[in-house]
Amino acid sequence: MNILSDRLALVTMTPAFLEACLAGDSAASRMIGLEEIPDDWLRQRRLMRLRLY
Repeated sequence: MNILSDRLALVTMTPAFLEACLAGDSAASRMIGLEEIPDDWLRQRRLMRLRLY
């Protein structure tokens, strides 16, 4: 379930989404229903690994 407002998007990060982000898959944003993923998130590889494992 995603919660979207004009200023904020809270999205469910499934294991498949996190793995796609870690792999640099630019299509990962479609997995969670967003047009694009912020570059700041894609630089948070350590956090992605912590959430995944």
